[in-house]
Amino acid sequence: MAFKYVNVPENISVEDCISNNYCLAPSKHIGFSPKPSVSFKTLDTLCKESTNKEKIKKEGTYNYTEIGNIDVSSGYVESDKCFGVNVPSDTPKQVQVGDILISTVRTYRGGIGFVNERIENHVCSPAIMILRQVDGSITKEYLFAVLRTDFFIEQILGFQNRGMYPRIEKEAMKCIYIPIPKSTDDLQYITLLVKSYLNKLSLIKKRHKEILSIIDVELKSNQKNNNFTYELPKISEIEEIGRLDTARYSQRYKSYEFFIKNYRHGFFKLSDYGYKVKRGQNLQISNIGQSYYSDVFQKGFYNLAISSNFSEYSIIDKLTYLGNKNDLKKIQKGDIVFSARGAQFGRVIVFPESIANTITNIDSLVIQSKQPKLSRSIFIAMFLNNLRWNKHIYSVAITGSGANSLTQYQSDDINFPEFPDNIQEKVAKLYYNQNSIYSRRPLSPDDFLEIDNEYNKTAGIYNLDKTAKEIRNRLNDSIDAIINGKNIKKEFDITS
Repeated sequence: MAFKYVNVPENISVEDCISNNYCLAPSKHIGFSPKPSVSFKTLDTLCKESTNKEKIKKEGTYNYTEIGNIDVSSGYVESDKCFGVNVPSDTPKQVQVGDILISTVRTYRGGIGFVNERIENHVCSPAIMILRQVDGSITKEYLFAVLRTDFFIEQILGFQNRGMYPRIEKEAMKCIYIPIPKSTDDLQYITLLVKSYLNKLSLIKKRHKEILSIIDVELKSNQKNNNFTYELPKISEIEEIGRLDTARYSQRYKSYEFFIKNYRHGFFKLSDYGYKVKRGQNLQISNIGQSYYSDVFQKGFYNLAISSNFSEYSIIDKLTYLGNKNDLKKIQKGDIVFSARGAQFGRVIVFPESIANTITNIDSLVIQSKQPKLSRSIFIAMFLNNLRWNKHIYSVAITGSGANSLTQYQSDDINFPEFPDNIQEKVAKLYYNQNSIYSRRPLSPDDFLEIDNEYNKTAGIYNLDKTAKEIRNRLNDSIDAIINGKNIKKEFDITS
C-alpha cells in the first residue's frame, strides 16, 4: 500500500541492517519521523490499558462485545445480550462508558470503537484492548479521533514486528506516536466534534429501533378477527409458487405472512403502486468496457453505491468511485436499492434527496416509480429492512451454494401492510426529515453542542448520517493538519 505518513526507505544501508540485528523485515526499516515543530507522545505514555476482568456468574445476564461488534466504518460499539453460561469467554474484560476499545486482531482493519452509552454488565472479548485513562494533554475523544485515522493504521502496518496479520499489543504502544494539539482551542474543537459525532451514531441506532417498534406494534395490534392455522402445502400452492427449494411452505414464513395479509387495512405489492424493479448496472468489461476504480473522490467519476457498503441501518457506510465513458444507469431521487445477493442480502437503502451521477451494481435491485410518493418509498425501504431483521426475507429468497438471492421477477412475492398515511409518514420521518435544518447563525464552542442537540431531536437516520459523515471528514482534516504542523480551520456550521 502507499503510505501517507510512514516513511518507506528506497534503500537500506549496511549500518541500518546491522543496527536491526541483521533483520530485513520491513517492520524494522519502515517508520514515522515526527516533524520537529510538532509535539508527539507515544501511546504508552498517554494512556493506560485497563485489564480488569469480570467474574462471570452463569445465571447472570451480560452484554458481551466481540471484535465484530465494533463497527469499522463508524467506531460504534454494540453488544449482544446473553446469559453468563453463554458468554464466549471465561475471562472477559469489564467495559465502562467512555472506554476506547481496540481490536488486537487485524487492527489495521479499523476496529477502534468508543463506548458512548452506559450499558449494564458490559463485558468484552479478551482480544480487545481497553484504553480508559488518558494524559491531561489530550481527551479521550481526541485520542479516539486520532486512532480512527490512517495515521494510526499506517503505524500499525509499518511499525510492528508482524507475521501475516499486523496487530496492536502492549509493547507496540511504545512505538505508536500520537500528535499533541498545540493549543487548548484545537483540543476543544476536536473534542466537541467527536462528542457530536458519537451522539449522532447513538441516535441512528435509536431511530432505527423506533422504526422497527412502530412497524411491529402497528401490524400486530391491528389484526382482523381471524386465527392462524398452519397447513401443509397443497399442489395448487406449489404450482403457484413454482418452486420446491424455498422456505415459503414453513410455519414460520406462513405465520408472518398471515400477520401481513390479515392486517386490518389490507396489504399491497410493489406493482400495485407502479413500482418497477430492475437490476443495477452490469459493470463487467464485456458490458461497459474498461473502467477505473477509486476509493477517493475523482472529478467526473460515477459515485458507486455497492451493497457491501450498505449498513444494517439503511445507510451507506461509504461510496467508491468508478470512471467510465459510457452513460450508465443512474439512481434517481426516491429510488430504493435492495441488496439482492451475497453476504449483505436484504440490506436496503433509499435516496430521499437528489444525488448526482450515482450508480449501483448488478448485485442490487433498483426499485423505482415514475411518480414516487417519498413517504411511501421510504416506508417500503424500512419495511424491507424490517424483513431482514426478522429474517422473513430469507424465506422468500432462492438459496443455492449457501447464499441467498432474489430476482427482479420475485419482487411481487413480497407483501407490504397498507399502513395508514400517517403511520407511513411517521416511519418515513424517523428516517428522513426534510424540515430538519441546521442553524444558519454563526456557532461558537460555547453553543455548538446545544444547537447540535436541537438539530438531532428532529433529524432522521439519513440526516444524522449525512451530518456525521461531514463531521468525520472535518476531524480527519483537523488531525492531518496537527500532524503536519498546520493550523486547523475551525468551523462549527454543518450542512444539513
